[in-house]
Amino acid sequence: MAMWVFGYGSLIWNPGFEYLDSKVGYIKGYNRRFWQGNDFHRGNPDKIGRVATLVEDEQGLTWGKAFLLGPGADTSLAYLDKREAQLGGYCTTVVTFQPRDPTEEPFPVVLYTALPSNRLYAGSAPLHQVATEIAEAKGHCGHNAEYLIRLVHFMKEQLPDVWDEHLYNLDHLVRARLKEKGNFCRGYVKWGERTFGPGSPGGLAMPVPTTLKSGRKGGVPLSSFPFQLCIPGCLGEGNGGLGDERSP
Repeated sequence: MAMWVFGYGSLIWNPGFEYLDSKVGYIKGYNRRFWQGNDFHRGNPDKIGRVATLVEDEQGLTWGKAFLLGPGADTSLAYLDKREAQLGGYCTTVVTFQPRDPTEEPFPVVLYTALPSNRLYAGSAPLHQVATEIAEAKGHCGHNAEYLIRLVHFMKEQLPDVWDEHLYNLDHLVRARLKEKGNFCRGYVKWGERTFGPGSPGGLAMPVPTTLKSGRKGGVPLSSFPFQLCIPGCLGEGNGGLGDERSP
């Protein structure tokens, strides 16, 4: 029987396990919220970061990516159970995933969500407060803002016609906080010409980086997600999100 895992946070760009296939799509009954605290990968004991979890909502809908586990599914699940459940304070459930292509049939996926009882569960807060916490936190995998920017990029690149109000408003506020702090690395990356707003597919966030400036890999087009290149000189360096982040 095929086994799929749904990613809605760092699993999207850093699954950490081998998979046979992946599909962009959504699940119903949940909203993505930055309610899980993090004191290692995207924060530290002095400045706790915030990463994504899912909150139940009958009218909710969350876009992400489903991964088909390979022959070593047991090993992959054991890895995920350690990464998300044992270390991250997440629990598992099975939900229905609908691929982006409406002609494809929905199928079950394993889902990891944060338990409110875990020691770092931050819970709800005014969006401006969440933005401030993200703008001030960094950990071993990099700045907390990088995590948010990666997620925003996934949505804009893969789902340009989808408006994720919570995510894009948070992105807008975090970037404003970084500018206020003088930490928005102008000139470090050449940004694309796209503009975003409620009336456009991209939302409120700044344009996606398209080409590195000369002197950093010779202006090679960005074909992956090296968003740490946008901010390390200003916000503090990590390992670019390559560690085992605890956010599905």
